[in-house]
Amino acid sequence: MQGLTNPPVFAVLIAALVTGCAPVGGLTTGATSPRIFDLAERHEAASKIRRGSQQLQNLQIVVDEPTAVRSLDGDMILVAMSSSEITSLAGASWSDRLPRLVQARMIAALSANRVFKSVGGGNSKVSADIVVSSEVRAFQIEAMPGDDAAHVAINVRLIEDRSGKVIGTRLFDVSHQVGKKTTEASVAALNGAFGDVLADIVNWSMATLDPKGSASIPKRGPRPPGSGGQGGKPTGLVSQYESHQQ
Repeated sequence: MQGLTNPPVFAVLIAALVTGCAPVGGLTTGATSPRIFDLAERHEAASKIRRGSQQLQNLQIVVDEPTAVRSLDGDMILVAMSSSEITSLAGASWSDRLPRLVQARMIAALSANRVFKSVGGGNSKVSADIVVSSEVRAFQIEAMPGDDAAHVAINVRLIEDRSGKVIGTRLFDVSHQVGKKTTEASVAALNGAFGDVLADIVNWSMATLDPKGSASIPKRGPRPPGSGGQGGKPTGLVSQYESHQQ
């Protein structure tokens, strides 16, 4: 009979709409759309950063993109389940490759309060006095009995650009407990740990580049038991994320 939709085709269309998978304007509905998360903006760490000296304000800084192993060199939000298994938060990802996000946030943090004359990325045309070279050692949720832990570890080197001399090197390693086993709580804990790392990197860089004009960074309190890093390694921590002081 003309004018009626073919029953099988009509049934398929109804099923697609009910499950929330039908295309809408070229996009899928919320049931299948990935959730995109960003790293904390610089202002969240800026309150922990002290003012610089005149000597620091004469320096031009270039921040290279951090290096990382392949599992960390992408947009997945990683979860270390055991010593032999790495997975990621389902349906969630970072807004860009993790090393690029870390570089962008590090540039923003070093630019805060105008501590240095200029701060740019490694591809900028700025003539650098100091190059900040780094490696992302850990940036993941560590699944443990009880509360999970958000673990961030970044090794940083300050290099004099003209001579290639390494002025200082340090591993910044922070863990925050994850209160709830949810995507939101996991991302918030990672952002909190990363914010602490950023503030420590800036304060250490200031103290290293101008020892007389900047006080050393305050010592961080001990981590909760089983939170990883220097405060004790949790059972099942993936070996490639284990931190080694440089």
